[in-house]
Amino acid sequence: MSTFIKWKANKEELNILISNFNPILVSLQETFLKPDKTATLKKCSLYYLPGEESTGNSHGGVAILVNNAIRSTQSHPT
Repeated sequence: MSTFIKWKANKEELNILISNFNPILVSLQETFLKPDKTATLKKCSLYYLPGEESTGNSHGGVAILVNNAIRSTQSHPT
């Protein structure tokens, strides 16, 4: 059975969620990740698009966590 999860949480909560439910995909919103930063989570690959204002402040942003059991690659927008 496949599990898809949409969650708004911090990194520690996400690690617990992933460990307990082993989802194949987690979509995240309001990540506040900056373009030059990244995060690592157990069992998942992170693909994200940061949101950034012209002032350099982070806002918004979206991400998808894909279970490492699923083959995935990231393509960059042109």
